Amino acid sequence: AGGYAMSLGLILHSGAKEIDRADIPNYGTPEPEMGMRNGKEVVKHRPIPHELLVRATETELKFHGFEVADQAYGMTEDGNRFFGVMELRGNNLDGNEGNAGDYRRMLGLRNSHDKTFAGGLAIGSRVMVCDNLAFSGELCCTHKHTAHIVEKLTGMIHKSMGGLGQLFDFQDRRIKEYKQADLAQTEVSDTIIKLLEGRAIAGTQVLK
Repeated sequence: AGGYAMSLGLILHSGAKEIDRADIPNYGTPEPEMGMRNGKEVVKHRPIPHELLVRATETELKFHGFEVADQAYGMTEDGNRFFGVMELRGNNLDGNEGNAGDYRRMLGLRNSHDKTFAGGLAIGSRVMVCDNLAFSGELCCTHKHTAHIVEKLTGMIHKSMGGLGQLFDFQDRRIKEYKQADLAQTEVSDTIIKLLEGRAIAGTQVLK
C-alpha cells in the first residue's frame, strides 16, 4: 500500500492491493460449503460479501452518531481476502477532546472467503490491519464464517458500535493522563526501549 494507506494503519505487502470504496461490491462471494452432520446436510462454511461487512459497519456507525472521515481498503487479486481501515469522527471525536487532533479514532475491518481468518473489527486510537494477517486495536472482535454468520456478525457490529462512546471516553482520559505525567529522562529512555523491544512502536517514531 502507499504511504497514505499505511498512515491510517493499513499495511499491504503480502499480495493484497489497495482499492477504492466503490470497488468493493465488484468482488463476488463464493457459495456456502456444505457438509453432513448426523445424516443431514448443513452449512460448514458461509462466506459473506465484503460489501456486506463494510455496509453494515457504515450503517451502525451512522446510527450511533459517527461518520467516516477517511478510509483505505485492500484486496487480494482473487478477491478472497479483504482489509480496511476507517478514521471516525462525530460525537465530539474530532481529536483529543474534539480540538487538538493529535490522535485519531480508528476502526479496522477484515474478511476472508478462503477460511484464512474470521470476519472482524478492531477499534482504537491506533489500529493495524495487515495482509500478513496481523490485526490489532484496543478492542477486537471476530466471528467465524458459520451458518448464521450474517445475523451474528451484524449483532456483533451493533454491540461494538454501541460501546464506542464509552471506549473513546476512556481513551481520552488515559491519553490525557499520559500527557500530564512527569517522567525523568532516564524513565523516558527506559520506556522507549521497552516499547521498541515489545514492537509497540517503530524506530522511525522515535525522535533523534
